Amino acid sequence: MRPPTRLLWPLCCLLIPWGVIAQNTFVRPLHDQLWLVNGTQIDFGYEPPAISSFPLGDFEFEGTNASICDQAGHLLFYSNNISIRGWDHNPIPEGDTINFNQYWLLRQYYGYTPPQCNIIIPQAEDEYLMTYVERERYMDGDFTPPYYLNERLKIAKLVDQGPSISNIDLQYKDQVILEDTIDAGKLTAVRHGNGRDWWLVIQEWDKAFIYRYLIAQDTIEAYPPQAIGEATPTGLGQAKFSPDGTHYARLNIVSLGGDQYIDIFNFDRCTGEFSNPIQFTYRDTALMGGLAFSPNSRFLYVSSFRFIYQYDLEAADIPASVIRIAEPMLPSSKVYYLAQLAPDGKIYISTQGSSDSLHIIHHPNRRGVACDFEHLGLALTTNSWR
Repeated sequence: MRPPTRLLWPLCCLLIPWGVIAQNTFVRPLHDQLWLVNGTQIDFGYEPPAISSFPLGDFEFEGTNASICDQAGHLLFYSNNISIRGWDHNPIPEGDTINFNQYWLLRQYYGYTPPQCNIIIPQAEDEYLMTYVERERYMDGDFTPPYYLNERLKIAKLVDQGPSISNIDLQYKDQVILEDTIDAGKLTAVRHGNGRDWWLVIQEWDKAFIYRYLIAQDTIEAYPPQAIGEATPTGLGQAKFSPDGTHYARLNIVSLGGDQYIDIFNFDRCTGEFSNPIQFTYRDTALMGGLAFSPNSRFLYVSSFRFIYQYDLEAADIPASVIRIAEPMLPSSKVYYLAQLAPDGKIYISTQGSSDSLHIIHHPNRRGVACDFEHLGLALTTNSWR
């Protein structure tokens, strides 16, 4: 049986495409009660958040990480794009393997490496649509290092059958809805303007095309890909919608010491149209990074390995509005990687490599250093890889 219902805030589920964290705009306070960071569980039903451990076994979140709870705030299931685990941390029936191919064999104990390769969307009452990327492993010759491309977008349908040991019914999995070379993660979603349906989006690899899907209670409709702005090289990073759903931002970190790419678009939640592209680059020594919006949707934070930048979306010149709010904290070597806006209104930022803490931006609605950044401010019970 599942654990009995606890009296918690009315928060119900966490959807974290990956690593530590990746932001998705869901109606709060309903969808991100719990965060899973490798063997650490963060419960935002408490102030401050309650930190506890859970058994991972042979399962890890090295990159992709998606999870969801029921409406009472209890964990239902989670995935690293290799398998699906239930609330008891065992594989759900028929969910021990998804995305089986050569890349699966390579990553079976660790999960997918890129961020945001999986997202779980509440589709109807007690029904959930999991959308995820399949990655292929390629070799050009006997002496060529392997390279990897995300080549398919797939879906799985899961139903919560109530308080039982095998409460999650996996109705189908690995159904392909798109075959193309798509972004290295950065799969994200936002509520439709009707407050019921969802827009799901992902970029085409190295192109200016954005694939768009309208997810209703019983249908998935593919909209024509939208070409907008200039093509951006695909790299490591994150993509997010702002909490109010009016902006979409994407970070691509392509090369050490080279140009890093930020794309910001307006978004219409009723039509699914992107507009007003603002695309610019910056240059620092980033190897990887992430981004997150402030709760009021005004500020965009970019965590760029050694630095964290804040951009003001209300400024006449957004690139020129940049303020550096964090830099290396010697002797600590814990850098700044993935960023996520949490239910408590703070932004948490992961490190790269093994670490037992997350960084915190305590007041992200404030301009400049008044946002109150804290280096390694949240202690975890286990190490987080990313």
